Amino acid sequence: MSDDVDIRRRRRVIWTCVTIAALPLIFCGYQRLHGINMLKAKLYDLKQAGEEIDYRAFAQPIPNSESNAAVALRNLFPRIETIDGLLRSRPPANELATNFHRRPFLELKEWEASVWLGDEKVQRTNDWATFILELGYHTNLLNETISALERPQFHTGYNPDNGFLNLRMDFLRGSQQLERLLASGFSFHLQNGGRDQAHQCLLALLKLSQGMQNDRLIISELVSQAIFSAGRMLIWQALQVDGWTDKQLREWSEQVAKSNFADGMINARRME
Repeated sequence: MSDDVDIRRRRRVIWTCVTIAALPLIFCGYQRLHGINMLKAKLYDLKQAGEEIDYRAFAQPIPNSESNAAVALRNLFPRIETIDGLLRSRPPANELATNFHRRPFLELKEWEASVWLGDEKVQRTNDWATFILELGYHTNLLNETISALERPQFHTGYNPDNGFLNLRMDFLRGSQQLERLLASGFSFHLQNGGRDQAHQCLLALLKLSQGMQNDRLIISELVSQAIFSAGRMLIWQALQVDGWTDKQLREWSEQVAKSNFADGMINARRME
């Protein structure tokens, strides 16, 4: 008799545990179905009002890998990662002088830069001779980055059908290192008198900013704006130096005019 009672108790305990464990799943399932039904109802109401919304209409089509600059750039990320400390120690493009005016970085003899050594952030004093020597070993990587950005398409691979839970963040992180590499290359070539090479670095930086808008994601738009802001600082630095051709100045102007962050943010909000 006691064995039957124990068996019934065990069954009640098991069923209680199963029920408790199933409650979150039931709740999530209900919320998912509720959300789908609410979305369908909203889309139906919009359709009745003469407006149809499909996120696929706002997402950019994914190009083939041969013409996609982002594919070539992603392959360079491991190599760029190894010199990130050097790139962070580049001369500051937006440093203010004591009179609160921006300072041309070519006038600097040395500068302070914050770099990460392992998990520790330290201040490093750098100068042009050291910076040019160290970055000079990586000009091939810089040239490969510029060459990759000459490809006609740009898409980081985000697929809206997979949802935001599957959003790849590697390119968003890598784009910051790309910005540091191109800005460092600009400084490197400008100090060495290589205006044509510095010009190519600046154009590549502006192209990178425009390419990030193709994801039609708000986070990509914000990263794009941050990269463009860095490019604008470099344009100011470039204008402190004589010797640019009319063609080069016109190309900067054309690239800046292509950046339309207002429409880009609107499109990103529509798709999200």
